[in-house]
Amino acid sequence: MNNRALGLALDNLGAAPATAADVGAGIGRVVDLLQSRGISVVGCELDPIRAASAGVDQADVRQWSPPHPVDVVTCTELVEHLPHGDHLPLLERMASWLTPTGALVVSTPQRHSIVAWTERAFHLASRRGRYEWWDPTHISVSTRRYWEHLFASAHLDVTQRIGIHLVSDVVAKVVPPVRRFQYSVHTGPAALLAFDLVYVLRPAPRPPPAASSFSAV
Repeated sequence: MNNRALGLALDNLGAAPATAADVGAGIGRVVDLLQSRGISVVGCELDPIRAASAGVDQADVRQWSPPHPVDVVTCTELVEHLPHGDHLPLLERMASWLTPTGALVVSTPQRHSIVAWTERAFHLASRRGRYEWWDPTHISVSTRRYWEHLFASAHLDVTQRIGIHLVSDVVAKVVPPVRRFQYSVHTGPAALLAFDLVYVLRPAPRPPPAASSFSAV
């Protein structure tokens, strides 16, 4: 996730959020960006040193909750570190923290992207062993179809997709003119080909309860 992409996601929320929860906060880069916009932020981070640096609770997101509803929840580059079985429960938990007009911002690498294809091909050709998605702790990098199915299962509508990183490091070294696309930010069809996808999500409208078929006597 880069600041430009997150800023674009926040700019398109409509009314500026007043409160936020950032999960998997790391050293606090997203917390700092949110606070620079005048947003009151709470959050959590598993690593105690990073949690102290970010000024958030030291906690596992799977057991943590904010002390009050928030206008936006940011979950950047976290879900790919969790087992697949944790994804849907976490999405449902984060959605439950939102105010009625709130939004959830989730970013994660996508398995099918130009960068992934070229880097995996390079690893295979150079016999570098198993491709680990830049980080051996990325244990559940998944496809856009997988994530959008889970979002629907959690009753979340995708309102925007923002893509980051169209050109792999390997290609950028060999073809310098394309370096400008290495960490570029895109919306529209180009976003779907990017290595990182940022999803802006809002709770889907729930249908009204069915009218009772019983009449008063």
